[in-house]
Amino acid sequence: MEVITSHTNTDFDSFAAMIAARKIYPDAIMAFSGSLNPNVRDFYSLHADVLVFADPDQIDLDRIKRLIIVDTRSAHRLGEFRSVAEREDVEVLVFDHHPVAEGDLRVERDFSQMLGTTTTILLEMIKEKGIEISPLEATIFALGIYEETGSLTYSTTTARDVEMLAFLMSQKANLEVVRTFLGAPLSREQHQLLEKLIFSSHKVRINDVDILISTAEMEQYIDGLSILTNKLGEIEESRVIFTAAGTQDRIYMVGRSRMEEVDASRVLAHFGGGGHPQAASAVVRDSSLAQLERKLISVLKKEVRKPQVAGNLMSRPVKTIDSETTILEAGNIMTKYGHAGLPIVQGDKLIGVISRKDVDKAIGHGLGHAPVKGFLSKEVVTADLTTSIMELRTMMIEHNIGRIPVVDKGKLVGIITRTDLLRALHGSDYISGREQLPPSGVIIETSEIKKRIKDLLPHFIQEVLEKTGQIASELNVKAYLVGGIVRDILLNQPNFDLDIVIEGDGITFAKRLTEIIGGRIRTHQKFGTAVLILKNGFHVDIATARTEFYEYPAALPSVERGSIRQDLYRRDFTINAMAISLNEDTFGEVLDFFGGQRDLAKRKIRVLHNLSFIDDPTRIFRAVRFEQRFGFQMDGSTEILLKRALGMELVEELTSSRVRDEIILILSEPEPWKAVKRLAELGVTKILHPHLAIDEVRLEDLEKIDRSYVQLQEFFCESPRRWLCLLMGLLMDFPPQEVSAWTLKMKFRKRDIRKMEESIRNFAHTAENLSSRNLKDSQIYLFCQGLSAETLVLLHALKPATSKCIEKYVENLKDVQVEISGRDLKEMGYRPGPLFRKVLMVLLLARIDGQVRNREEEEKFVRQWMEVEGLPGHERRRD
Repeated sequence: MEVITSHTNTDFDSFAAMIAARKIYPDAIMAFSGSLNPNVRDFYSLHADVLVFADPDQIDLDRIKRLIIVDTRSAHRLGEFRSVAEREDVEVLVFDHHPVAEGDLRVERDFSQMLGTTTTILLEMIKEKGIEISPLEATIFALGIYEETGSLTYSTTTARDVEMLAFLMSQKANLEVVRTFLGAPLSREQHQLLEKLIFSSHKVRINDVDILISTAEMEQYIDGLSILTNKLGEIEESRVIFTAAGTQDRIYMVGRSRMEEVDASRVLAHFGGGGHPQAASAVVRDSSLAQLERKLISVLKKEVRKPQVAGNLMSRPVKTIDSETTILEAGNIMTKYGHAGLPIVQGDKLIGVISRKDVDKAIGHGLGHAPVKGFLSKEVVTADLTTSIMELRTMMIEHNIGRIPVVDKGKLVGIITRTDLLRALHGSDYISGREQLPPSGVIIETSEIKKRIKDLLPHFIQEVLEKTGQIASELNVKAYLVGGIVRDILLNQPNFDLDIVIEGDGITFAKRLTEIIGGRIRTHQKFGTAVLILKNGFHVDIATARTEFYEYPAALPSVERGSIRQDLYRRDFTINAMAISLNEDTFGEVLDFFGGQRDLAKRKIRVLHNLSFIDDPTRIFRAVRFEQRFGFQMDGSTEILLKRALGMELVEELTSSRVRDEIILILSEPEPWKAVKRLAELGVTKILHPHLAIDEVRLEDLEKIDRSYVQLQEFFCESPRRWLCLLMGLLMDFPPQEVSAWTLKMKFRKRDIRKMEESIRNFAHTAENLSSRNLKDSQIYLFCQGLSAETLVLLHALKPATSKCIEKYVENLKDVQVEISGRDLKEMGYRPGPLFRKVLMVLLLARIDGQVRNREEEEKFVRQWMEVEGLPGHERRRD
C-alpha cells in the first residue's frame, strides 16, 4: 500500500502538494496526518465530495510499504505516520522545499529543492510527464503557490514558481477561488489605512445582494488600495466591495465583485473608471467622500441584478425515503441514483437526512438491517426558494454539510448539493472531471480502435458489428459494444464474447438484427435481453441499457431500464466498465466514464463505488481473478473495501452454487495457483473451508498438477477437467467424509463428487502399488484401469515415483484391445457365461505383456487357458 501525507496543521502548500503527488502516484491513498489550517479546512469542507482523503483510522499502518511525504522532512511533524516513516521496511519518498535541518528523516529518495513552494516541485514533474489536470486541481495548486510565496512577494519566491502559476492559468485555475481563501501581507501604512476602512465599513443590501462600502481619509497617497480592498472583503466575508480613499485633491476608488450580479467595471464607469467585471478602479476629483458614497449607492441600485437563489439552483424531484427504510435499502438507493445522501420524510414533512458516510459506517458495524431512523441527522439545515447562493455557501461551510433541502410552505420541493453550488459559483467545467476521469495513460484513438477490431476479430463478428451500427441508425437508437471484449481490445488481445447494449429496446433491436443477418433468437422479457444464435452457432448477447440495485447484500440484482452510463456503472470494475460506440457516425469511439483506460495503463483493479463488494460479494473472487490474469493489482481503496466486506461475512451469505462457480472459474485461470495464493492472503480460503490451508508446498503442488494435466490431457478421449484436478489437489489431505460433506454443501455435480471421493480413497494405495519396482505392464494396467483421468493426473503430479508407470499407461496401455470377442468364443465352441469376461481379461493382460501378438496366438492362448483352468461351469458346446 502507498500513502501520501504531509505535516500536521496542513496549509495550502502541503494540501496542494499531496494532491499533486497523487497525480504522479495515482494508486496511493491520501491521508492527513493531523489537523488542517482553518482556510484549508473551509476549502476542504466545501470540496469534500470531489477530493478523496482516507481516514487514517481506517488505514492498516502495518500494510504501508511506501510513504510519500510532502512539505516536510521532519518525523515529529507526521503525527501517527511517524512510526511508519521510521520503519526500515517502508520506502520513504520526500518532496520538500525547506532547508535541511538536524533530525530530518533518512529517506530512500529525496526530491526536495530550494524553491518557493513544494507544489512547484511536483507541478514541474506533472508538466514534464504530460499529466492532465482539471480546473479544480489547477486552482488548488495555485492556492498552494500563492499562499506559500505571499502572493509572490516573499524573498524565497523563484522564477520557477511564477512559471508554474502561468502554467496553471493556462489550465483554467480559478483566481476567484484563490482570492476567497488567501490573504496578502501588509505594510505598516497599509495596516493603518485598513484599520480606517474596517472602522467605516458598512453593508447595504441592494436587490438581495449584500455590498460592503468603506471610505477613509489619507494624509498622503498609500499604495495598495486594491490589496486592502481584497483584505477587507476577506475580513468582512463580502463578495462585493467598493472602497474609496481620499487625499486633499482626489479620491481613489476600487471595486471588487465575485458575483455575476455585480459588474464592477459597469459601476465604476459612472465615475470615469474602468476594468473588468470582477475588478475595476477609478480616480475622482472635486468630490467629498460623503457625496461620492451617495452617488455610488444610487448607481448600484441601477446596476445590481438579482442573484441566483435556491429555487433556480435546486435539483428536483427529490428522491426521499421514509424512516422505516433499512440502512441497506438506503445504500442501494444512493448507489442506484448516484446520490451521496437522502432526505427522510414522514408524509410531506422532512424529518431528517442521512449521508453515504453514515450508511457505510452503519453497514460496517453490521447494522444494515436497521431502519434509518436510528441514524438520521435530525437538526436539518434547510433553505427556502429565495435563499441566495452566498447564503447557501455559508450554510454548507458553517455546518460542514454536503446537501441542503429546499422547503416551501413546509413541503420538500428540491435539494441543493455541493456540486450544484460549486457549478453555480464557478462554472460548469470547474469539477467536470468528476463525471469523466481523464486517463493518465495513453488514450487510444478511434482510428486505432477500428484497426484493432479489424485485426483481432473474425470477419463474421466484424459483419455483426457493422450491421448493428446500421440498424442503430435505422431505429434511431444508440448501440454499444461492452464488457470484457472492450477491455481486451484496449489491451490489444483477442476476445470473442460479443455483448451489445442498446439505449432503447434491446429485444426489438435483436429481432431486427436477426432478420438482417439470420439465425435464431431467445428473449428474456424480464431483463430486456436477447441471445442471437448465428447460423454457425456463435452467440451474440444483446441487452437493453439498464441500471441495477440490490435489495440486500449478496442478492441477485433487480433491474430497470437506464442509460449507457448507468449500465456501465452497475459493472464490477472500471476496466470492465467501458463501451465502444457502434453507431455509424461514431463507430469506434470509446466511452470511459470511470477511468478504465487510466486503470488499464496503471494495471489497477478498481471498484466503481464503495458498496460494490457488499452488493455482490462474488466480485471478491473476480477481483482476484483479474489481478492474476493480467498481472494487475487492486488499488488501496478497493482492497480496503474488499476486506471490509469479508469482515462482514458476506461471502457466507452467497448461495453455495454461486461460490462453487467462482471456485471453478478461479481454478480455470491460466495460472490458478497465483489466484489461490492471493485468496489465501486475503483470508478467503479460510472462509471457503476452515481447514483449507494454503502454504508454499500446496501452491507448488498446484503447479505440478497443472504441468501434469498439460502433459497427459491429449491421451484421453474425454479430457480430464483441469479445475477438478486442481480442486482434488486442494482437498487431498481432507478425510473422505469431510470431502463428501463439503462437496455436497457446495452443490457440485454427483459425478464430480464421486470422482473426488474415489481419488482421495484410492490415492495412497494406488501410489504405493505403482511405486513398486519391476512392475509388469499388465500390473500397471490393473492398478490404473478404472481410475478417473483426474486421479491419474493427480498421481502423476504428486507422486513422482508413479509418473513413468502412468505415462506408460496413458500412452501405450490404456487403449490396448484384444481381437477376439465373446462372439468368437461362442464360435470356438464355448458356452456363454461369467467365464467369458475372465478369459477375455486374462487374454488382454497377456497381450499387454506381449505374450500374444495376433489373433492366431490369441485363439491358441484361450484354448490352452480353458483346458488348464478347468473351472466349474466350463463346458464345450456340442454340435
